[in-house]
Amino acid sequence: MVSREILLGIDGGGTHSTAIAVDMEGNVLAKVTGESINYYAIGMKRARHHLMLIMNRMVDKVKTDKFESVYIGNSALSEKAAASMIDELTGGIIKSKSVYMHSDSYIALLAMTTGKPGILIISGTGSMGMAKGLSDELLTIGGWGHVLGDYGSGYHIALQGIQAAITAEDQMATATMLQEALKRHYAVGDMGELIDKFYNPPVDKHIIAGFAFEVASCAEQGDAVALKIVKQAAHDLADHAKALVKRLNIQGVPIGASGSVFKKNSMIFEEFKSVLQQECPLSTVTRIDFPPEFGAIFACFHENKLLLEPSIQERMKITYELLKEE
Repeated sequence: MVSREILLGIDGGGTHSTAIAVDMEGNVLAKVTGESINYYAIGMKRARHHLMLIMNRMVDKVKTDKFESVYIGNSALSEKAAASMIDELTGGIIKSKSVYMHSDSYIALLAMTTGKPGILIISGTGSMGMAKGLSDELLTIGGWGHVLGDYGSGYHIALQGIQAAITAEDQMATATMLQEALKRHYAVGDMGELIDKFYNPPVDKHIIAGFAFEVASCAEQGDAVALKIVKQAAHDLADHAKALVKRLNIQGVPIGASGSVFKKNSMIFEEFKSVLQQECPLSTVTRIDFPPEFGAIFACFHENKLLLEPSIQERMKITYELLKEE
């Protein structure tokens, strides 16, 4: 094992996790992807197992099992984690002088703002919004989970699409392309087969959320039912942003969009952007430039009182892109 100062940032989303190792000059040394570490959704035992697999691969890549500092953004959280919770998840798996953990939304916000005022709306498997003003106080909206809310999320879009297809199949609503898309997506010849697919055993929410892509695809092909679902999702997410703009009360605060729903569905982002440009004309609305795991590294710099120079951020971006090309 080599000895060098390396920071580790982990984005633990609801569906998968991404970890990057970065040296003190901003060189991204390695990237590892794995399964979710959301212990509320999958249980602590599975979360630790997934984290262990990620760390084993990371250690193999960077040739060290000791890290200067580690920051984890975890979709299980809505605030900074207590030391006891961090140890319960990472104890015996991560070796570092310091380990911090906050929500995956927080690190995504830092990736966008690097600590400056801003609003970030995230829509992946779940959805929520987070804002930071001139102080370190954070404002949040949404994030209630798939049972209580998550409007505009991949899960919510998918579930509405599935229900619309089934209702149409029962001839209780307008026929839609979603009917054939649903059978194709879940590889069934008859809608009745979905009962076994979904309940025996119960299907994970991220598997359901995967159908959101099909809903968006049907909307892009002009299906009226799918289009209505997609537009409503964009408006729901814009409502999150508008509420945070009002609470933050900073003129022209930038608004960012992050997560797989925005990344994979241009129609949703463009509708989201259009609504906000009308309602909040002084704010810029963009997809975030840096991935959430960058925010975890930025948080390492902040927690350890290290200067995060623009040259470090730029080097991270360049070396990360080189890794993706390998």
